[in-house]
Amino acid sequence: MKTAAFFRHAALAGAASLCLAGTGWAQQLDVFNSPGVGYGVSADGRYAVFGSAGPGGGTHAYLWSAATHTLTDIGGFAGTAGALEISRDGRYVAGQIQDAQGKFQAAVYSRDTGAWSQVPALGGLNSAGTTGSVVWAMSGDGRYVGGSSYVPGSTVSRGFVTDRLSGTVVSLGSTEARVEAMNLDASVLVGYTTNSRRAAVWTRNASGEYDMTTPGRPESPTLGLYQLSAMSSNGSWAAGTSFNNALPYRYDVATGQVLYYDKLPFLSPTGRGTASTSAISDDGLTMVGIHSPQGALLSGSYAFIWRGDGTVNGNQLGGSVQTLDDYLAGYGIDTANHYDFKSVVGMSADGHTFTGIAADNLTGNQVSFVVSIPSAVPEPGQYLLLLGGLAALLLRRRSLV
Repeated sequence: MKTAAFFRHAALAGAASLCLAGTGWAQQLDVFNSPGVGYGVSADGRYAVFGSAGPGGGTHAYLWSAATHTLTDIGGFAGTAGALEISRDGRYVAGQIQDAQGKFQAAVYSRDTGAWSQVPALGGLNSAGTTGSVVWAMSGDGRYVGGSSYVPGSTVSRGFVTDRLSGTVVSLGSTEARVEAMNLDASVLVGYTTNSRRAAVWTRNASGEYDMTTPGRPESPTLGLYQLSAMSSNGSWAAGTSFNNALPYRYDVATGQVLYYDKLPFLSPTGRGTASTSAISDDGLTMVGIHSPQGALLSGSYAFIWRGDGTVNGNQLGGSVQTLDDYLAGYGIDTANHYDFKSVVGMSADGHTFTGIAADNLTGNQVSFVVSIPSAVPEPGQYLLLLGGLAALLLRRRSLV
């Protein structure tokens, strides 16, 4: 088991924080020096999964619990690509393992059994002969796993989705493709197709196969959108990634409507940049991810959070966008700027718990984090009442001395 320092921040400092902590309004921030990335979060924020990112990661997966604020090594995730996903109830984690031949394959860890099991995929290997399938998505119920896989005789990865209950594997598309996210029961999948990463939506039909659509840009419907990278568990909403300074967007699965939303006002000296959405809440009104003006991960990047108000102004989705640093500071979290939050990778379904990557400004190291905000925020008047009550309590104690 690996543990790290636990930071608990309250909405107000000093003695008032003790008062607020007793009301259930205390916040928490857990930071870990290793592994380097916080990935998925369970629906209620009680569990999260951590690992490392990028080629040659060679690390295990770690399960975080809100009850203990520690990481437990659960093995797996030995692959050189892919992500770690967690089911809504925190019972299952999807990632990669090495099979008996030492090849990297999609797999699922069960908290009930404490073991990983390989997930059937398309049966081929990449050109290096080392990777057969990579996980990028799991259904909320933990039954379905998807991502990219290889077919025998081809070095081009295809999208795939596997029903772990029946062992059925469905190949998606005949070109380069990847499943990035799916809803609770995998009836709707999102990701991309073709080498240009055109956004794709796959909807399961009555025969169990998937019909694919490729949404177009609102301003020019014949042009494809860049990949869809996140989906709400209820399947109502998906969110996409922009490239070369385009705006990130939300996609209405039922109507096909595409609505752009503001990114942070970065200046990009190279004329390039990305705004990558990693997660969207069930109500579609909170989206999180990474803004990088240089077009490279963590190169001058900031984690962002977009909070919507449910209105639409022309082609612009109403709401506001902030850096995660500023958003958390509003709750009294890390107001000393010990950490720069570089990317949000995972978020609970209610939009209250986040995981991702940060920079430790004291050491210069990359760290991983999980942070929670309250589900009910006190109004300013309530703060005044709480402070007034605290002052009265202190005066009473003095009078009794």
